[in-house]
Amino acid sequence: MLRRRALLQMSLGTAAGAVIAGRIDAADRAKTARVADANATVDLKRKGLQIAITGSGSALPDPLRGGASCALVIDGKVLQFDFGRQVMENLMLMGVSPMQIDDIYFTHLHFDHINDYDYYATATWLSGLQKDVHVYGPPGTKFMSDSAITGMHKVMYDHIRAMRNRPVRPLNVRPEPPFLIKEISSGVVVENDSYKVTCARVPHTGGDVISLGYRIESRHGVVAISGDTGPSDAMLELGRNADVMLHELTVPDFGMTTGGSFSSEAMHSKDQVAGKANSHTTPTALGILAAKANVKTLVPYHLPPYGSVPAAVEMSSLYYGRETDASVWSRFVEAIAKNYSGKVVLAQDRMILTVA
Repeated sequence: MLRRRALLQMSLGTAAGAVIAGRIDAADRAKTARVADANATVDLKRKGLQIAITGSGSALPDPLRGGASCALVIDGKVLQFDFGRQVMENLMLMGVSPMQIDDIYFTHLHFDHINDYDYYATATWLSGLQKDVHVYGPPGTKFMSDSAITGMHKVMYDHIRAMRNRPVRPLNVRPEPPFLIKEISSGVVVENDSYKVTCARVPHTGGDVISLGYRIESRHGVVAISGDTGPSDAMLELGRNADVMLHELTVPDFGMTTGGSFSSEAMHSKDQVAGKANSHTTPTALGILAAKANVKTLVPYHLPPYGSVPAAVEMSSLYYGRETDASVWSRFVEAIAKNYSGKVVLAQDRMILTVA
């Protein structure tokens, strides 16, 4: 395994509400997190590995949390994983232009993981994006991308192409959108001198949807990203000995909250957990997985709108009830810590982790 410096530094774009926990022995003191000020930005000139949380929330709207996603910056190259709501705005607030994204990786094609991609693709093309951007995802990614650019936004697609031929307003815009799509299913996706990206299929919605987890290895460290999934051997292997694992945490343990289908006894029955309820992960199950994988730092994301604004809580109440007390997060962390002794950092939008 690649040797790494012991320092794990975390910079939170917004520190409010963040929960950091973990039992750290004397040998691991150097890994203690450091929280920067509220104006923390990504350093694109830095040689190293930075993780920028571009969205920490769940499927339905939450103004405090964008759609579950993150950007990895490896030696200045920007790899965006999923493209839900608020990705571009959060990138900009962290000092990264959407024009600087080099590669995009989709875990799956549910709406909350793709719903800002159409805007990104059209806006960057219109803004004169010249370089090719490689887009990787499960089968269906090309259809999704083409439908977004030339279907949903056909009027704008035709408009941008016509703009290039207007002599009164010549534009340095490529004749076609500069996105190269490659559909993937498992194995090595990209390997170069800076990093290696591997993917594997993980369980989601009982197998109805192809969902991928990722492992990113570099000389600076290893990161695993789950997308939407329940606990699985595939994610265990992707996360094995990772410096940081970003893993979804969508469903509370039974009895932890009240109201909503995700709190029901039926949702947590053995038959359900073995089937479609294995679409998502509970705090206790996540703690067990992180411990088995020997993950150094666990970053749960894809978080429910507990403690958010009343309208967001109400809109998600069919699934999460009307939980408005943000103290529920401490119960999530306590449940994880029953089985996992490493560091736990609940994701927040615009949180930046630097793995040295």
